[in-house]
Amino acid sequence: MLGRLGFLVIMEVVKYRRWHKFSTNTKVMLTATLIVNLTAFVLLFLLERGNANTIGKLTLSEQLGASWFVAITTRTAGFNNIDFAQIIDSSTMLIVFLMFIGAFSQFYTHI
Repeated sequence: MLGRLGFLVIMEVVKYRRWHKFSTNTKVMLTATLIVNLTAFVLLFLLERGNANTIGKLTLSEQLGASWFVAITTRTAGFNNIDFAQIIDSSTMLIVFLMFIGAFSQFYTHI
């Protein structure tokens, strides 16, 4: 996840440690990352918590952990901890969207 933020953002956070001192780029990156990650986490949790084939049979803490892991890694590493063949169609569309965001930002940095 830190790699997705970028070297300049990380260095600025380490150097200044105060929101009002951050550049616009750093503020946008941190805000957008937080919004996308939290939105994906909440949506995946709500969509899949009733699906016994994915996270439905897990405890609440395991459901939260699995949802967070999928929400983060679909944009960065592509790992999974649930069977993607068993997720519902709405979750599939969300994951495809997150993977598109992850792939686009990788493409954009090489232009």
